[in-house]
Amino acid sequence: MTIKKFIILIAFIFLLIACSWFAYLWIDRSITLSYTNQEFESCIKSENALASLLEQEWRGKKKSEVIKILQNEVDKDLNKKSFLIIKNDGEEIWLNQIRFNFENDRLKNINSEFDD
Repeated sequence: MTIKKFIILIAFIFLLIACSWFAYLWIDRSITLSYTNQEFESCIKSENALASLLEQEWRGKKKSEVIKILQNEVDKDLNKKSFLIIKNDGEEIWLNQIRFNFENDRLKNINSEFDD
């Protein structure tokens, strides 16, 4: 075997290994992305279900009561070093991506940012 053929053989083996490695990475990332999307959709469904349950329990509560309850939860959560943000925009309050809508100072409904 000549040196030229040997170099071509080594290059071919290297390229075959590299292509196999890139194919593996592509398949692995595709599978990981599929699982991540499924988990995200599951979290959205859970958030929407909890928002619906909370809406049924809290509908008609005064805005000041809702703010007090949410603020207590935010204060508890701050001790755990996570981030919850309450934003008061007149007729609505935001707790992260969850919007609490008020009408005449009473809770009207709760919507998630991800609602259909």
